[in-house]
Amino acid sequence: MTLFIDIHRRVATIALLGLLLGTSVEAQSVTERSPNLGGTWLAEARTVHFNFVHRFNRSPAPQRKVLNSPTFVVAARTPLRTMLGFAYATNSDVVTGIPNEWELFGRFVPRLDGGGRSTLGLQLGWNVAALSADGELMGSRSFGRARLLATVRGFSNAFDGGAARMVAGGGAVVQVLRWLALSGDAVTLLDRASDERIAWSGGVQLGIPGTPHSMSIHATNTNTTTLEGLSRGTSTVRYGFEYTVPIHLDRFRRRRTPAHASQPSAAHPAAAEGHAGPDTL
Repeated sequence: MTLFIDIHRRVATIALLGLLLGTSVEAQSVTERSPNLGGTWLAEARTVHFNFVHRFNRSPAPQRKVLNSPTFVVAARTPLRTMLGFAYATNSDVVTGIPNEWELFGRFVPRLDGGGRSTLGLQLGWNVAALSADGELMGSRSFGRARLLATVRGFSNAFDGGAARMVAGGGAVVQVLRWLALSGDAVTLLDRASDERIAWSGGVQLGIPGTPHSMSIHATNTNTTTLEGLSRGTSTVRYGFEYTVPIHLDRFRRRRTPAHASQPSAAHPAAAEGHAGPDTL
Protein backbone atom coordinates (compact mmCIF):
# COMPACT_ATOMS: atom_id res chain seq x y z
CA MET A 1 0.00 0.00 0.00
CA THR A 2 2.84 2.39 0.81
CA LEU A 3 4.34 1.78 -2.63
CA PHE A 4 1.06 2.55 -4.38
CA ILE A 5 0.69 5.79 -2.37
CA ASP A 6 4.23 6.77 -3.35
CA ILE A 7 3.49 6.02 -7.03
CA HIS A 8 0.31 8.12 -6.93
CA ARG A 9 2.20 11.01 -5.34
CA ARG A 10 4.85 10.90 -8.05
CA VAL A 11 2.26 10.82 -10.83
CA ALA A 12 0.43 13.78 -9.26
CA THR A 13 3.69 15.70 -8.97
CA ILE A 14 4.52 15.07 -12.63
CA ALA A 15 1.08 16.22 -13.72
CA LEU A 16 1.35 19.35 -11.57
CA LEU A 17 4.74 20.19 -13.09
CA GLY A 18 3.22 19.76 -16.52
CA LEU A 19 0.50 22.25 -15.66
CA LEU A 20 2.99 24.77 -14.28
CA LEU A 21 5.74 24.45 -16.89
CA GLY A 22 3.89 23.38 -20.03
CA THR A 23 2.89 25.53 -22.97
CA SER A 24 -0.14 25.57 -25.20
CA VAL A 25 1.84 24.15 -28.15
CA GLU A 26 0.07 21.19 -29.74
CA ALA A 27 1.99 17.91 -29.41
CA GLN A 28 1.63 14.20 -29.87
CA SER A 29 -1.11 13.08 -27.49
CA VAL A 30 -2.24 9.73 -26.13
CA THR A 31 -5.84 10.88 -26.72
CA GLU A 32 -5.30 9.98 -30.41
CA ARG A 33 -4.25 6.37 -29.84
CA SER A 34 -4.71 3.34 -27.62
CA PRO A 35 -2.20 2.04 -25.04
CA ASN A 36 -0.77 -0.73 -27.26
CA LEU A 37 -1.19 0.89 -30.70
CA GLY A 38 0.61 4.11 -31.53
CA GLY A 39 2.55 3.81 -34.75
CA THR A 40 1.21 6.84 -36.65
CA TRP A 41 2.39 9.76 -34.51
CA LEU A 42 5.37 11.82 -35.60
CA ALA A 43 7.62 14.04 -33.47
CA GLU A 44 7.41 17.80 -33.91
CA ALA A 45 10.28 19.73 -35.46
CA ARG A 46 13.04 20.78 -33.03
CA THR A 47 11.49 18.63 -30.32
CA VAL A 48 12.74 15.60 -28.42
CA HIS A 49 9.88 13.40 -27.25
CA PHE A 50 10.34 11.54 -23.98
CA ASN A 51 7.54 9.11 -23.16
CA PHE A 52 7.69 6.85 -20.15
CA VAL A 53 5.43 3.92 -19.33
CA HIS A 54 5.16 2.12 -15.99
CA ARG A 55 3.11 -1.04 -15.65
CA PHE A 56 2.53 -2.85 -12.37
CA ASN A 57 1.37 -6.25 -11.22
CA ARG A 58 1.37 -8.13 -7.93
CA SER A 59 2.98 -11.48 -7.27
CA PRO A 60 0.87 -14.30 -5.74
CA ALA A 61 0.43 -14.86 -2.02
CA PRO A 62 2.06 -14.90 0.41
CA GLN A 63 4.60 -12.33 -0.89
CA ARG A 64 2.15 -10.15 -2.87
CA LYS A 65 5.09 -8.09 -4.04
CA VAL A 66 4.33 -5.19 -6.39
CA LEU A 67 6.45 -5.50 -9.54
CA ASN A 68 7.18 -2.59 -11.87
CA SER A 69 7.93 -2.83 -15.60
CA PRO A 70 9.07 0.54 -17.05
CA THR A 71 9.71 1.39 -20.70
CA PHE A 72 11.28 4.69 -21.79
CA VAL A 73 10.91 6.00 -25.34
CA VAL A 74 13.06 8.81 -26.74
CA ALA A 75 12.49 10.06 -30.30
CA ALA A 76 13.22 13.10 -32.47
CA ARG A 77 12.03 14.39 -35.84
CA THR A 78 14.28 13.91 -38.87
CA PRO A 79 13.85 15.14 -42.48
CA LEU A 80 11.20 13.96 -44.96
CA ARG A 81 8.53 13.27 -42.33
CA THR A 82 10.61 10.68 -40.52
CA MET A 83 11.51 10.10 -36.88
CA LEU A 84 14.36 8.23 -35.20
CA GLY A 85 14.33 6.92 -31.67
CA PHE A 86 14.77 4.09 -29.23
CA ALA A 87 12.82 2.28 -26.54
CA TYR A 88 14.48 0.86 -23.43
CA ALA A 89 12.79 -1.52 -20.99
CA THR A 90 14.38 -2.67 -17.74
CA ASN A 91 12.13 -5.62 -16.87
CA SER A 92 11.40 -7.27 -20.21
CA ASP A 93 10.01 -10.76 -20.79
CA VAL A 94 10.51 -10.72 -24.59
CA VAL A 95 13.60 -12.95 -24.28
CA THR A 96 14.01 -15.19 -21.24
CA GLY A 97 17.00 -14.20 -19.13
CA ILE A 98 17.46 -10.76 -20.77
CA PRO A 99 15.58 -8.19 -18.67
CA ASN A 100 17.15 -5.16 -20.41
CA GLU A 101 15.49 -4.75 -23.80
CA TRP A 102 16.52 -2.16 -26.39
CA GLU A 103 14.63 -1.36 -29.58
CA LEU A 104 16.15 1.04 -32.14
CA PHE A 105 13.62 2.31 -34.67
CA GLY A 106 12.84 4.69 -37.49
CA ARG A 107 9.35 5.76 -38.51
CA PHE A 108 7.93 7.32 -41.67
CA VAL A 109 4.51 9.01 -41.66
CA PRO A 110 3.51 10.26 -45.14
CA ARG A 111 1.19 13.20 -45.56
CA LEU A 112 -2.23 11.97 -46.70
CA ASP A 113 -5.20 13.85 -48.11
CA GLY A 114 -8.43 14.15 -46.18
CA GLY A 115 -7.70 16.83 -43.59
CA GLY A 116 -5.96 14.51 -41.17
CA ARG A 117 -8.84 12.02 -40.94
CA SER A 118 -6.58 9.21 -42.19
CA THR A 119 -3.01 8.49 -41.12
CA LEU A 120 -0.47 5.86 -42.09
CA GLY A 121 2.79 4.95 -40.39
CA LEU A 122 5.65 2.62 -41.30
CA GLN A 123 8.16 1.68 -38.61
CA LEU A 124 11.32 -0.39 -39.05
CA GLY A 125 13.71 -1.28 -36.27
CA TRP A 126 16.04 -3.67 -34.53
CA ASN A 127 15.29 -5.44 -31.26
CA VAL A 128 18.65 -5.91 -29.55
CA ALA A 129 17.40 -8.49 -27.03
CA ALA A 130 15.78 -10.74 -29.64
CA LEU A 131 18.34 -10.00 -32.38
CA SER A 132 15.38 -9.41 -34.66
CA ALA A 133 14.58 -6.98 -37.48
CA ASP A 134 11.06 -5.77 -36.67
CA GLY A 135 8.52 -3.71 -38.58
CA GLU A 136 5.00 -2.35 -38.34
CA LEU A 137 2.55 -0.92 -40.83
CA MET A 138 -0.24 0.92 -39.05
CA GLY A 139 -3.17 3.01 -40.21
CA SER A 140 -6.01 4.95 -38.63
CA ARG A 141 -9.24 6.55 -39.82
CA SER A 142 -11.54 8.98 -38.02
CA PHE A 143 -15.33 8.77 -38.12
CA GLY A 144 -16.70 11.67 -36.11
CA ARG A 145 -15.63 11.20 -32.49
CA ALA A 146 -14.39 7.65 -33.13
CA ARG A 147 -11.00 6.69 -34.55
CA LEU A 148 -10.32 3.16 -35.81
CA LEU A 149 -6.80 1.71 -35.70
CA ALA A 150 -5.28 -1.25 -37.54
CA THR A 151 -1.80 -2.77 -37.51
CA VAL A 152 0.31 -5.49 -39.12
CA ARG A 153 3.68 -6.36 -37.57
CA GLY A 154 6.49 -8.65 -38.63
CA PHE A 155 9.55 -9.99 -36.78
CA SER A 156 12.49 -11.77 -38.41
CA ASN A 157 13.44 -13.60 -35.19
CA ALA A 158 10.46 -13.19 -32.91
CA PHE A 159 11.28 -13.47 -29.20
CA ASP A 160 14.67 -14.95 -30.17
CA GLY A 161 12.83 -18.14 -31.15
CA GLY A 162 14.60 -18.68 -34.45
CA ALA A 163 11.57 -18.04 -36.67
CA ALA A 164 9.86 -15.13 -38.41
CA ARG A 165 6.35 -14.35 -37.17
CA MET A 166 3.49 -11.99 -38.03
CA VAL A 167 0.99 -10.08 -35.90
CA ALA A 168 -2.30 -8.40 -36.84
CA GLY A 169 -4.94 -6.51 -34.92
CA GLY A 170 -6.75 -3.25 -34.33
CA GLY A 171 -8.40 -0.94 -31.87
CA ALA A 172 -10.51 2.14 -31.40
CA VAL A 173 -10.43 5.52 -29.66
CA VAL A 174 -13.58 7.44 -28.73
CA GLN A 175 -13.11 11.16 -28.06
CA VAL A 176 -15.44 11.96 -25.15
CA LEU A 177 -14.09 15.48 -24.64
CA ARG A 178 -11.24 17.38 -26.26
CA TRP A 179 -8.94 16.28 -23.43
CA LEU A 180 -10.56 12.91 -22.62
CA ALA A 181 -10.76 9.72 -24.68
CA LEU A 182 -11.55 6.06 -24.06
CA SER A 183 -9.63 3.41 -25.97
CA GLY A 184 -9.06 -0.29 -26.43
CA ASP A 185 -7.16 -2.66 -28.71
CA ALA A 186 -6.30 -6.30 -29.37
CA VAL A 187 -3.64 -7.99 -31.52
CA THR A 188 -2.67 -11.61 -32.05
CA LEU A 189 0.22 -13.62 -33.42
CA LEU A 190 -1.02 -15.28 -36.60
CA ASP A 191 0.58 -18.57 -35.57
CA ARG A 192 -0.25 -18.19 -31.88
CA ALA A 193 0.69 -21.20 -29.75
CA SER A 194 -1.58 -22.68 -27.08
CA ASP A 195 0.35 -20.95 -24.29
CA GLU A 196 0.30 -17.55 -26.02
CA ARG A 197 -2.62 -15.20 -25.57
CA ILE A 198 -4.18 -12.36 -27.51
CA ALA A 199 -2.54 -9.10 -26.45
CA TRP A 200 -5.06 -6.45 -25.34
CA SER A 201 -5.30 -3.13 -23.57
CA GLY A 202 -7.93 -0.64 -22.48
CA GLY A 203 -7.45 2.81 -21.07
CA VAL A 204 -8.54 6.30 -20.21
CA GLN A 205 -6.50 8.78 -22.25
CA LEU A 206 -6.04 12.28 -20.86
CA GLY A 207 -4.67 15.47 -22.36
CA ILE A 208 -3.50 17.90 -19.68
CA PRO A 209 -5.18 21.25 -20.53
CA GLY A 210 -2.86 24.16 -21.26
CA THR A 211 0.21 21.95 -21.73
CA PRO A 212 1.70 19.72 -24.44
CA HIS A 213 1.64 16.76 -22.03
CA SER A 214 -0.76 13.83 -22.01
CA MET A 215 -1.32 10.79 -19.85
CA SER A 216 -2.82 7.32 -20.24
CA ILE A 217 -4.16 5.24 -17.34
CA HIS A 218 -4.70 1.70 -18.58
CA ALA A 219 -4.87 -2.05 -18.04
CA THR A 220 -3.20 -4.61 -20.30
CA ASN A 221 -1.81 -8.14 -20.44
CA THR A 222 1.44 -7.03 -22.13
CA ASN A 223 4.68 -5.93 -20.51
CA THR A 224 7.04 -3.64 -22.43
CA THR A 225 6.03 -1.21 -25.18
CA THR A 226 8.45 -2.33 -27.88
CA LEU A 227 6.83 -3.90 -30.96
CA GLU A 228 7.55 -7.42 -29.71
CA GLY A 229 6.59 -6.56 -26.14
CA LEU A 230 3.18 -5.33 -27.31
CA SER A 231 2.45 -8.36 -29.49
CA ARG A 232 2.29 -11.33 -27.12
CA GLY A 233 -0.25 -11.47 -24.34
CA THR A 234 0.30 -13.20 -21.00
CA SER A 235 -1.87 -14.49 -18.17
CA THR A 236 -0.83 -11.51 -16.05
CA VAL A 237 -2.91 -8.34 -16.08
CA ARG A 238 -0.90 -5.19 -15.47
CA TYR A 239 -2.16 -1.74 -14.53
CA GLY A 240 -0.15 1.35 -15.30
CA PHE A 241 0.26 4.73 -16.91
CA GLU A 242 2.05 6.49 -19.75
CA TYR A 243 3.16 10.13 -19.61
CA THR A 244 4.38 12.07 -22.64
CA VAL A 245 6.98 14.83 -22.30
CA PRO A 246 7.83 16.79 -25.48
CA ILE A 247 10.98 18.85 -24.87
CA HIS A 248 10.96 21.88 -27.18
CA LEU A 249 14.57 22.73 -28.00
CA ASP A 250 13.71 26.34 -28.85
CA ARG A 251 13.30 26.96 -25.13
CA PHE A 252 17.05 26.56 -24.71
CA ARG A 253 18.00 29.17 -27.28
CA ARG A 254 19.62 32.09 -25.47
CA ARG A 255 18.02 35.46 -26.11
CA ARG A 256 20.35 38.39 -26.74
CA THR A 257 19.37 41.75 -25.24
CA PRO A 258 20.64 44.97 -26.87
CA ALA A 259 23.51 46.52 -24.89
CA HIS A 260 21.96 50.00 -24.93
CA ALA A 261 18.25 50.73 -24.92
CA SER A 262 17.08 53.08 -27.64
CA GLN A 263 16.15 56.65 -26.70
CA PRO A 264 12.45 57.52 -26.51
CA SER A 265 11.17 58.90 -29.79
CA ALA A 266 7.91 60.23 -31.03
CA ALA A 267 8.24 57.82 -33.94
CA HIS A 268 8.26 54.91 -31.50
CA PRO A 269 5.48 55.41 -28.93
CA ALA A 270 6.20 52.07 -27.27
CA ALA A 271 9.75 53.13 -26.53
CA ALA A 272 8.55 56.51 -25.22
CA GLU A 273 6.33 54.66 -22.77
CA GLY A 274 9.25 52.68 -21.45
CA HIS A 275 8.50 49.37 -23.27
CA ALA A 276 11.42 47.56 -24.89
CA GLY A 277 11.07 46.21 -28.41
CA PRO A 278 11.17 42.48 -29.25
CA ASP A 279 14.32 40.57 -28.34
CA THR A 280 16.77 39.77 -31.09
CA LEU A 281 17.15 36.04 -31.59
